[in-house]
Amino acid sequence: MTCVMRGCVTWASRASSVRSPTTPSARSRSKRIATVFKHQADGPYAEQWREAAKALASATQLVFIGYSFPESDAYMRYFLGASLAENVAIEAIHIIDPNADAIAQRLKDRGHYGAHFLDLLRPYNRCWHKD
Repeated sequence: MTCVMRGCVTWASRASSVRSPTTPSARSRSKRIATVFKHQADGPYAEQWREAAKALASATQLVFIGYSFPESDAYMRYFLGASLAENVAIEAIHIIDPNADAIAQRLKDRGHYGAHFLDLLRPYNRCWHKD
């Protein structure tokens, strides 16, 4: 399942090799979550956030594309920590970003996510789109 949790309600791929929720075959396995309303867990997006938490709790691989884990996003830190707290199946957390090494190092230095999360980080310094 794909959970797009990046401040948008639509997502389209720039690269034809990436399957996005806008394609019929991928749409059925994807969730688009508007992070603008993430603090309103009892609002209109509550069910989407619950589904995302369930997906995280049972995931074996996580892939974050272009997410920098900003210090200011305390809610996402809480959400990820709470959702992954009892996930014993998780094998790796991939970060794909031009600055992935720096992001992973910053996360390790600050230690907000806990040792288990940090040990699973796999940074890939790659751009995810073509300009």
